[in-house]
Amino acid sequence: MKYKYYPVVIFSYNRPNKTNDLINSIKKNKNFEKFTYFFFCDGPKKNYISDVRKIKDNIEIIQKFKIRKKIIKRKTNFGLAKNIINGVSSILKKHEAIIVLEDDLEIDINCLEFINILLNKFKNDKFIGSISGYSYAHNFKKLKNLKWYKTHRHCSWSWGTWKHVWQKVKWKNPTSQSLKKFKSSSYKVGDDILSLLLAQKLNLINSWAVRFNYHCIKNNLYSINPRFSLSKNNGYGINATHTLNIFKKEHINFINSNINFRDFGKLKFHSELNNYIYKKHKSSMKLKAKILLKKMIN
Repeated sequence: MKYKYYPVVIFSYNRPNKTNDLINSIKKNKNFEKFTYFFFCDGPKKNYISDVRKIKDNIEIIQKFKIRKKIIKRKTNFGLAKNIINGVSSILKKHEAIIVLEDDLEIDINCLEFINILLNKFKNDKFIGSISGYSYAHNFKKLKNLKWYKTHRHCSWSWGTWKHVWQKVKWKNPTSQSLKKFKSSSYKVGDDILSLLLAQKLNLINSWAVRFNYHCIKNNLYSINPRFSLSKNNGYGINATHTLNIFKKEHINFINSNINFRDFGKLKFHSELNNYIYKKHKSSMKLKAKILLKKMIN
């Protein structure tokens, strides 16, 4: 079977410095020039005059990236969820798999190759839903000799998936009845997932990642992750609107400079490691309070 370099799709908005950092980290990746890049640049919010200048600066930085690329400029503000769902769907109409990055990420030199190799390797595996460059177990003190692992928890901080997975996702908010049925499965990923899904249902958040997790967990689709993280999120700041109440930030030092891609070892589900991931994802009291208040108002 011919090895393919799948398209890398990057979503950005109004943080030119973050975009520049991401691009610089991409340039350090092995074989980065063999990929085709699609940049989806969100448009300005209404009455946010400062957005226009920042977005223009952001696009200028992307234009200087001398690589095979296409820039899609949104005329209006889509918001992250709509931008990603729309953008990924459009690229997967013409490609069988995709690698996705956001502008607040910094990636290790092996990140693109790790995701791309596994997208090729597992494209016909009906039990895998995504490949991630991020590791929830980066700071786990045990099983340090592992190269990779599989988990029920999917991550949006550098990831890839296939057309046959993405096209089956239903993006409508879950109903109360469906959430009751799902409750027995939520133990697999953390006790925050039900709160996040309920917040999504009540329009308190608008997260494509929560809905993607919901689909994959319901259908018993695993994510494959590196034992130590190949990406880190630098988006925690005054302009970061999608990292709060979702995942807890960890300090990440890249240590995978010499990955042997021919010797990954056997892929397993490690209960101890996944229990660690589960315990890390606690439901936010702030989010629970918002949900309770919303229910009282309604």
